[in-house]
Amino acid sequence: MVYSRPRRIDALVTPSLQAELSVDLPAHPCDLIRKAFIDELFELDSFSGELAGLRTETANALNEAAKQKPALPGATSISLPTGCEALVEALERLDLALRFARWRRENDAFVRKIIQNVLGRRPKEGEPAEQVTLIGKLLSLEATVVGAEPITKALVRCDRLKNESKRRRAAQKRIAEYEIASVALANLMELGNLADQQVDQLRSTLRGDAANWRSRIYVSSFPSTAHELVDTSMGRKGQLGLLVRAGGVSAPAQHVSNASALRASLVGFFFAFWE
Repeated sequence: MVYSRPRRIDALVTPSLQAELSVDLPAHPCDLIRKAFIDELFELDSFSGELAGLRTETANALNEAAKQKPALPGATSISLPTGCEALVEALERLDLALRFARWRRENDAFVRKIIQNVLGRRPKEGEPAEQVTLIGKLLSLEATVVGAEPITKALVRCDRLKNESKRRRAAQKRIAEYEIASVALANLMELGNLADQQVDQLRSTLRGDAANWRSRIYVSSFPSTAHELVDTSMGRKGQLGLLVRAGGVSAPAQHVSNASALRASLVGFFFAFWE
């Protein structure tokens, strides 16, 4: 006789039974209903906002409907030799799963009543809508939302109109400020012209005084070829330009004057500027 090695218990059952053998069921089938109706349903994102408040009401309705719940059939006594604890645990789980299935089959009317009292159903056309069950409350909320939709759209448009009016008033205020700035800039332009006139007057005075000082401190050895200082211009970066004239022809001093004349022109300019 050939003896084969005993196989594991989970290898001898179908996959559906293997799943039951690895899970501890609650004490009563109504606990499974509670898990489905309360825990799993209200974990959905749809019930995570304002609808989360329905969880307590639904749980209270389930407690009321399950007060007279039928008892679960008694467990089957399982006795095996020492060393078979894992097999005993698996058989007890399997027995509990079978008793759950038997309870559900024998109490179908009770389960349907729980579903009717807790979840409810969508009323047929022409039937009045009840507002006690979860579906009834959701339908009532849907009717309220549909009824308030025109008001909601009107409020949205009012907010949009308010924002547009605010932007328009801001643009009008900005245009008014532009008008004030335009008038002020016109006055500033006149101020700039006045400053230019003052600068031109100062340059004219400086040019005459510089020429006067030059004539006082320098006399050319040949008066017939002497150069007359006619202009002392200054650039924006402080560059000094000396313009001299002889015989009706003007030229930059550094090109036509000798060193003594050029030095006298600079000293005359600095004396005039100091004055």
